[in-house]
Parts: sequence; structure tokens; C-alpha cells
Amino acid sequence: MSFVALLISYFLQQKMDWPLSAQFDRLTLKLLRPEQFSIMAKNNTAAFCLLTLILLAYFSLVYVIFFLIADIFYGALSLLLQTFILLLVFGQKGFKRDLERYLIAWKRGDFEAAAINQQAICGESARLLRDPITMQNDVSKMLLYHNFNRFFLIAFWFMVAGPAMVIVVRVVDLVSQGSSHQLRRASEKVKTIFEWLPARLLAMTFTLTGNFKRSITSCSKYFLDVTTDTSALLVEVASNTLDSFYFNNKVDTSMDQSRLITIGVNGIGGIRSLLSRSMAFWLGVCAIIVIFSV
Repeated sequence: MSFVALLISYFLQQKMDWPLSAQFDRLTLKLLRPEQFSIMAKNNTAAFCLLTLILLAYFSLVYVIFFLIADIFYGALSLLLQTFILLLVFGQKGFKRDLERYLIAWKRGDFEAAAINQQAICGESARLLRDPITMQNDVSKMLLYHNFNRFFLIAFWFMVAGPAMVIVVRVVDLVSQGSSHQLRRASEKVKTIFEWLPARLLAMTFTLTGNFKRSITSCSKYFLDVTTDTSALLVEVASNTLDSFYFNNKVDTSMDQSRLITIGVNGIGGIRSLLSRSMAFWLGVCAIIVIFSV
């Protein structure tokens, strides 16, 4: 039942790009007011206790709801609610649109217009643009992390621990973005714990669905590492996996504009393809597990 909900919600969000996740984020931030909670957390212990109480409240509420409706209409109501919850946390409204606009501007060689869309994608000021390659690298890194954070991470915890846990995962991310001082640091540490295993599983999938020989060394190097940032891990492994793009490219003043455009288009295309293959791989793994567990 859970796998069916995952399939339905994943493909609906990919095709429809519904704004439910933006509404959930906005409502959660309005309800929690993490900036005000930050004032209450005077030290690390207080911050962790406060964060634990918030997460327990969300987890308990969702868990009790599913416990009460588990057998209603032979589980059909539970399936619908699981699908709805996944649609609340999957994706980010506008990201795909901004990426398409960025690519359109990039293809016509209008790097200033592309930089404006980079600001929407990465949350950075377009005035900080140093060169087109740097801009392209930043967008590529954000594309990788966005798909991990808003799709793969959610799918992983949903299949492992159910809908209550995916709400917790999203709330931790929102608190880390909206709070400050001790509460921000506490939520970032918890967020790192949630991301550690899924990030390494996705990196391993990159090696299996891309250039295995060139990427397996960098992947295995990080598998037991607990200090490397998730984004940095995904960037390095994907960079070694993809033949079409290398994230540490530097601008060459003598580079022809048409070649620069080709590098950018191939890079984004390669990342998208890699992410699609990786997600398809794990959906297949989940399907096999479900079939053999029946």
C-alpha cells in the first residue's frame, strides 16, 4: 500500500508540479514561528529539547491519525492520506519552471538573464555572478541537492518509517532554514543525521547508473565519513560519474560561446538523466522488496 502511494504521488508531482509543498512549508513556518522559538533556546540542551518536543508533536499527531484510520474502507482511506501527505512534502513549486527559464536563457547565450533565474534557483544574488561556468556549477549543485532533499530523502524515509517520519524530516529542514542561533545549529545536526544514509545510498546509485569505474573510488571514500556535507558528497560523486560534465570547470576567456553553451546544456541534461535513472533504480528495488514480502 505504501509503495502504491509513493508511486502515485511521485509521478503526480513530477508531471503536475502542484503547489501543495509550498503551502505546507508556509503554514508550518507560520505555525511554528522558528525565529521566536530561537529566543527560547538559550543553549544547546534547551535547543535540542525544544526541537525534540516539536518533532514528537508532529510525529505523534500523524501516527495517531493513521492508527485510527488504518482499517477504514480496507485501507483505502489510509492510501489516499499517504498520497496526500507525500504531495505535501514532495518537490518545490517553481523550481522546475525557474530551471527551464534558466536553460532557455543559457541556450541563447543571454547569461545576464540566466543569472536572474540562478538567483531564483539558488537563492543567491545575481550580482555575485563571477563567470558563466561558476553560475552553471552553482545551478548544477542546487539541482542535485534539490532532487535529493525534496524527492529521494522523502521517499527513503517514507518507505523505511512511514508518513509520520517524512513530516518530521520536512519540519527539521524548515526549522533549520527559519530559525537562528542554537535552534538552527541543533536542527542542522538532526538534519545531517537524517541525510547521512540516504545521501550515501544515492551516491552509490550514481556509480551504478553512471560511470562506475571512475566514480566508485570517490563514493567508497565517503561511505563511512560523517563530516562531509551532503551537497559536497553528491557533487563530487556525480562529477566523477558523469561524462558530460565536471563540476570544477573553470571559465576560459578564450572559450567559444557555442562551446560554453553546449557544456552547460549537456551538464544539466546529464544530471537530470542521472537523477531519473537513480530514482527509477530505487523504485525498482522497492517494487522487488514489496513483491517478495507479500
